[in-house]
Amino acid sequence: MKILLTHSPEALELYYGPRAVSQLGKLGELKLHQGSTPLDGEALIAAAADCDLIVSYRQSPGPAALFERLPRLKAFLRCAID
Repeated sequence: MKILLTHSPEALELYYGPRAVSQLGKLGELKLHQGSTPLDGEALIAAAADCDLIVSYRQSPGPAALFERLPRLKAFLRCAID
């Protein structure tokens, strides 16, 4: 299983830290977002092209079109409290 984390490096450190990222990596291959700009739209689709699961930062939306364009995608998990 391939997992995309859409968090920027700064947000990843605040939300997860090295220990949590290491543990998540035991569930599958991790793909980390390296930019500071939130992933959305075409950028998110391109980043998740080969992923089974997206764990999304609060600024990366998961519209229905995401599943339409990414047939391999099984789940979109958003880390936010709205």
